[in-house]
Amino acid sequence: MLKSKNTKKLKHIPPLFLVAMASACFLITTPTLFAQTTPRDYRFDGSISLPVLQNYLSRAIHMGRLGEGAGNTADNIRMVKSLGAKYLGRVIVVFGKERTFPQRLQTTRTLGAQIHANDPDVILEGGVFEHVSTDVNALPIPAYVFQQFNLPIETRNFRQAEMVFADNPIIKRPYMVPDITKMETRLWYYYLATAQIDAGIESIHWGYFEPQAVNDKASGYANYYDMLARVRLYAKTHARRHFVLCNADTGPTISTGNKFLFDFGSAPLGGCKLKVVTGQPQKVILTGKYNSGRGITPSGWKAARLPFLIHIDNTGRQGPPDTGVWGRDEITWFANQPEECRNEFLRYADNYISTMWPDNVGHLEMPGNRIISPAINGNRNYLANSRAFNPLGFNQEETIRQIWAGH
Repeated sequence: MLKSKNTKKLKHIPPLFLVAMASACFLITTPTLFAQTTPRDYRFDGSISLPVLQNYLSRAIHMGRLGEGAGNTADNIRMVKSLGAKYLGRVIVVFGKERTFPQRLQTTRTLGAQIHANDPDVILEGGVFEHVSTDVNALPIPAYVFQQFNLPIETRNFRQAEMVFADNPIIKRPYMVPDITKMETRLWYYYLATAQIDAGIESIHWGYFEPQAVNDKASGYANYYDMLARVRLYAKTHARRHFVLCNADTGPTISTGNKFLFDFGSAPLGGCKLKVVTGQPQKVILTGKYNSGRGITPSGWKAARLPFLIHIDNTGRQGPPDTGVWGRDEITWFANQPEECRNEFLRYADNYISTMWPDNVGHLEMPGNRIISPAINGNRNYLANSRAFNPLGFNQEETIRQIWAGH
């Protein structure tokens, strides 16, 4: 099925990986994987080692807005425990509707406590994203935020107008992109991050990095680096294990001194050059490599290649079949495939990543709970949950278990 151009790019992949399936799916068979027999180490405190970070990323699952009650909360918690998931992505998301953030944060704190009662090793990931609405004007700025930046304490709310670009060159309106070079943005980001740390969050996804940092690039991302340093300092005395991981959807982002801004990289499937197969509707292949760069991590160790996650993204965009992934974003395209094709795609993508990066640097973040657009049968969320426990589940839970059991 793979023709000359793509086969040439993947010529170093084992032959079994290039044999087309004799089925209705668009995918490729995968070689047998062998399970790790030694216990995995998930211990960290104050910093994180490469092996421990790799162990967490190898058990990562996107559980969008889990902490906010999205989906069937009880069954989501059951699935997380049953799978042995260790890294739960985007359990709280701040992308508009900022005035409800304090209430959503309290729900996250409560559900996080339930998850940690089942497994204290689990990392909950929060999110600070590349959009801020006028809702932020309803939230007061805590005194400690002013103090952190050596500013006079004021009794006032955040001001969206003092954060955003007038016209961002990467992301256009209606999205309002915060500019990291503006002090009001750094105050807002610091508040969001520290409030999430206080609620039990131990990793923060900083959204789509480049649009926020357009005006910071010339300085070597000095403003972003300074803001993250302050967040990490706060984590040393307030986080569950005195440390917070930071990541963003980006390519190599290295500050001065060859130091990484982030602890690990992140990218959608497009980071592996996801391509539709022309003339074969709904079929896709991965054709390239995500470059995470090299440098010194925030924990102090040198990385020849920074570890990273590849996730199945949602943008909400729809269009003609020749746009996006057959006219949809990644997760909505995935959710609309037949069940067996969804299962095979997870096996394919996981094996593609582990084969292209055999040093355990890259990992597929499994889809657990993510918004789809438009809804399918009235369901606005893709849910990996087994239908034996959740009738709205898309039934990939057992496939995820099998994939993880293989490595």
